[in-house]
Amino acid sequence: MLFDKNELNCDDNKMIDNSNVVSISKVQSNAKVYHISDKCDLSKYLHSFNDDIEIISNGAFSMHQLVQHIVSIISSPCTIYATTWATSEKVVSMLISMKQKGLIENCYFLFDHRVLRYRPNAYVLFNQNFQCKILSIHAKICVIESKNLSIRIIGSGNWTRNDKIEVYSISSNPETCKFYKNYIKNELTRTN
Repeated sequence: MLFDKNELNCDDNKMIDNSNVVSISKVQSNAKVYHISDKCDLSKYLHSFNDDIEIISNGAFSMHQLVQHIVSIISSPCTIYATTWATSEKVVSMLISMKQKGLIENCYFLFDHRVLRYRPNAYVLFNQNFQCKILSIHAKICVIESKNLSIRIIGSGNWTRNDKIEVYSISSNPETCKFYKNYIKNELTRTN
């Protein structure tokens, strides 16, 4: 259900500028909230995706490890659409390995332009195996799409290994998955 223009009021009853709003979805859900301190706990909490899931990682895992876990429990090959500020050769090699094993069919990524300066080899390796584009982006979005299920992850973690506390919001709401997937696909094909 989309918000009506009149529902976009701020607390002070002034209308926000929504001239650039493409669409806003009103999503109601009962989220499950987890504070995960150990990577092994992912299996304990992430085994079904009927509800929204909110996670604080406590530095136990990064975005690519979360995606790897989710893909491993989905019963059909997946396509990954993602945005990130950074990645590494190790992560790209992991994605290539997952493709070779038939776990993923393809990956489509939007990288921030800084990847060319800080991780050029990772970018070259990714670009040789998957479709990607460089632009100015800081968002960390991932949509995992399989034959029967789509999952959207929004979080603070890049596609790199780090021991920092990160947060992740996971949803299988088809409307939000489609929204972010389409955003990434449109950016990939948009000419500047």
